[in-house]
This record gives sequence, C-alpha cells and structure tokens, in this order.
Amino acid sequence: MEHKFMHERPLLEVVHQDLPEVDWLKETFQEIRNVQFKFEDDPAFEGGAFYLPESDLHPPRIVIAAGGVERFARLKHSREDGVRAVALQLGIPFEQIDGKTIQCFILFHEAGHAYDFLINFANGVDVKTATKEWRANSNAQLNQLPLPGIAPAVLREDLTASGFDTWLAENPAYAERCHSLGISKEVELLHVQEEAYRQLDKERYADEFAVKALLRLSKSRD
Repeated sequence: MEHKFMHERPLLEVVHQDLPEVDWLKETFQEIRNVQFKFEDDPAFEGGAFYLPESDLHPPRIVIAAGGVERFARLKHSREDGVRAVALQLGIPFEQIDGKTIQCFILFHEAGHAYDFLINFANGVDVKTATKEWRANSNAQLNQLPLPGIAPAVLREDLTASGFDTWLAENPAYAERCHSLGISKEVELLHVQEEAYRQLDKERYADEFAVKALLRLSKSRD
C-alpha cells in the first residue's frame, strides 16, 4: 500500500513571516540551528510539516501555516480533537488554550521531528542513509494505523478535496478497511486515525519535545 507523508506534499505559496519563537528555537537547540523554517499561505494547510533534506547541501525544512494567532485559534473548532490532546499534554483546560500556544506547539512539534532526525538518524551518517532509515522507520509506524500507510493530515486533505463517498470509491482498499472497522462517516475515520497516529513513537517523541520546549520558553520569559 502506498505510504502518504505530510512532508511529501508540494509547497504552494511560501511567504515571509517573522516569528520570534523560530529564533529562540535555533538559539536554544543548537542541533537544529541550520534547519530552514518556511511559512505557507494555503487555506487548506492548517498546521505544520517536516521535510527531509534532499541532499547534503540542503538542510531539513519545517513548514508552518502562515498567519496570525487568530488562524490557529480557529483550530479549536476545526481540529478540536487535536487541540484537546495538546491541552491535555500541557496540563491546561481546553477552554484556556489560545492561538499563540497552539501555534507554538505546532512549530515546536515539527522542530521535534527535525531534532529526532538529526540526532537519532543523521548523526555520523550521510543524508541518503539517514533519510532512508527515517522513511523505513516511518513506514513501519504508519503501517500500525487503523488505515495503514497514510498520515491523518494527508487523509484530511484528500477527504476535503474529494468528499468521503468519492474518496471511498476511488480507494477500494481503504474502503474495505473502513468497512471492516465499522466506519461509515468521515468524522469517525479521522478520529480513529488521528488518535492512533498520536500514539506512534515518532509522534510522541515530537510531542514530548514540544511540551518541554514550551515549558522552557515560558520559564525564559518569567
């Protein structure tokens, strides 16, 4: 089955945006100081993505949805399950989490993927070997999902583009899997896929990095 990663989606409209937390990340975590941070102005792109380096001459990239904190605050409604999970990890009530915190968590989560790649995969080996091992590890973990091989963010974009019924008709293997899981609605599919995805080792690593980074940032501002 084809594996679909968020970091394989093409970049559309990249815009300039200053975000102080990017500079703080690079100063605080020297291991990711050469990572490129970009902002994409695409209404369909709500979060962030980690892009593997294409060669030894190109560093890893992190892409975050462009826009102000108001855009990220709206995720409390459009991505409620995910934001509730963030609030739980941070130990704050869902009602109190704001757009800035959501924006920073997404940024730091993707930075966690970059840190994981550079420390645990690319340390002492060439980029080709590191990316091959990263992909193999990611493939193995994605195969553990209820709908194997597809990241929830990509699934959400595919469903938004075509609609649930059309998507099922165009993907008979996934349709059969949904039937075996007793899933008949888009919201049910996204919920079970995202819940399982957050429990993958690579996602828990990135989440833990984000939580620690947010706490460290908060203390630095006290």
